[in-house]
This record gives sequence, structure tokens and C-alpha cells, in this order.
Amino acid sequence: MLNYYEMNLNDYLLQSEVVKEGYLSLEEIQSETINEWYTIIEDNEIPEDFKVFTKLFLIPFKISIIKFRFNSDYIEEIGEFGGMEMSSFFRNYSHVAPTLRTLYQDPFDVPFGYSKWFKCCFPDVVNWAMKGEGLSLVKATFYNRDPDKYITNGSLHLDVLIEIVIMYLKVNKKELECSMITK
Repeated sequence: MLNYYEMNLNDYLLQSEVVKEGYLSLEEIQSETINEWYTIIEDNEIPEDFKVFTKLFLIPFKISIIKFRFNSDYIEEIGEFGGMEMSSFFRNYSHVAPTLRTLYQDPFDVPFGYSKWFKCCFPDVVNWAMKGEGLSLVKATFYNRDPDKYITNGSLHLDVLIEIVIMYLKVNKKELECSMITK
């Protein structure tokens, strides 16, 4: 188990009302491990495509299950196209990735090409690649490629998504917003 001082104390989840009001304990956050994802993929009830995403993205990039669930619930509550945060038990949504909330503020501006699960796990990457400093880099990287080799039915291929996450990490040199809370 992590020592309190080994945690990234600036993480949005630790600052959220969910933690401050005791709905999620520091112990629950400290005890989160990557092994929980392995347990999930061993479950026969889990869809095969989710197992693939988990093996290729969630485990290698150490995505927090707690954050994933909060983010996924948020998208379910406000709807895939967002536009307005509805009333919630947790009124300020501080337990949801700040970048994800930003992505869903305007229903006409929700990024396409990125699946729901990817937005839940990598909202900072999506924002960077679609609206931020990464837009020109992503365009330059994929501009000369045949679209059929990186996009199908409006969704980016998994290998392209991995490439974009790695670009983000190399350029920004910081932790992913939805990674587990460790230093």
C-alpha cells in the first residue's frame, strides 16, 4: 500500500468532494493496483473488445479503475453528446476528470473519432490532440496516410490511438490525468 506522501496530492480526485466528504476513502485510493484490471479481464462476462482495450491501454498506461468508473458514469449521466451537466448527488463533478468535463461542455464540440472508453481514460490526450497543442502534430503525423489505414466507421484504430498517447506523453512529459494516483 502506498504511503500518503507517495501520492500525487495535487490529483483532482484527492481534491474532490467525493474524497473530502468521505464517500471514497484515502485507503480505497491507496489500495488501488493494476492487478484489479487483470481480475476484470479474467471475468468471462466482460466483453472481448473491452478485454483488448484493457490489455493494450488500461494496464500499460496504468489507468485508474476508480477514475474510469467515475468518468464513465459521468458520460452516461450527461449523455454521449453532453452540453449540460445535470444535477447529481455530487453537484460539482469534481470527482470527474476536469478535461473530460471540458470536452462535454458544448454538445456541438464533442470530439469524434475517439470512442467513449478512450475519452473516459484519456480525456487529456483527446483534448490535446483535437483542440490543443497536439492538433498540428497529430495532423502532420497522419495527413499523408491513407484514412482507411487509421480510421474505420469514424473511429481511430487502436494502433493509432496508442501512437497518439505516446506522442502526448513524449511532448508533455507528465502523468496522464486518469492514471493511478502515485508519484
